[in-house]
Amino acid sequence: SSAASDVYKRQFPGYCKDLSGLGPHMVVVGEYDTLRDDGMRYVNKLLESGVSCEAILAPRVGHGFCTVKLPLTEWVHEGIAMSLRREFDML
Repeated sequence: SSAASDVYKRQFPGYCKDLSGLGPHMVVVGEYDTLRDDGMRYVNKLLESGVSCEAILAPRVGHGFCTVKLPLTEWVHEGIAMSLRREFDML
């Protein structure tokens, strides 16, 4: 692929049909988030393109839930940190 299409892929991935070549992703969405369906479609598009992706669908919360200190938030933050540790061989 051309350099221009690679830049477009990184800046506007939702508009691209093929996301192959992107780095690993972690996507976190809340069950009641108005962007939940978009987030899950993005996860599926990544996986269909062969991009490594982890997803957390947090139950019974909306958009921005990670800004409130709750046990669920702590669990999600730990999941994100674990994903980064695994990705960068820090386990």
